[in-house]
Amino acid sequence: MASARLRPSATSATDRDAPLAGYLRVLLPDADDTDVRIVRVLTTQPFRGIGLGNAMLERALVHIRSQWPGMPIRLHAQAHLQKFYGAFGFAPVFCIHDDGIPHVWMCLA
Repeated sequence: MASARLRPSATSATDRDAPLAGYLRVLLPDADDTDVRIVRVLTTQPFRGIGLGNAMLERALVHIRSQWPGMPIRLHAQAHLQKFYGAFGFAPVFCIHDDGIPHVWMCLA
């Protein structure tokens, strides 16, 4: 697993009380996996609308593609975010289902 936690630059990297701006987590493949899974992408309310989610996902995709070229990338997105992930090339692979919040599996080949 790999993760990135983003905090405002004015805070110390060790300041656990500093506000969280964004977070991205990836499950890295092992020998039995057929894909890389992005399991969490979030931007906290005060930092939304400034492109932070786009920047985190772009950087993660560049890294994933360099480490595992050609391996599909999958995520379980909240249904209302299909357009966001679609802009990066993700396409739905299953129908929308409800996990308390409507979700859809999406894949990037």
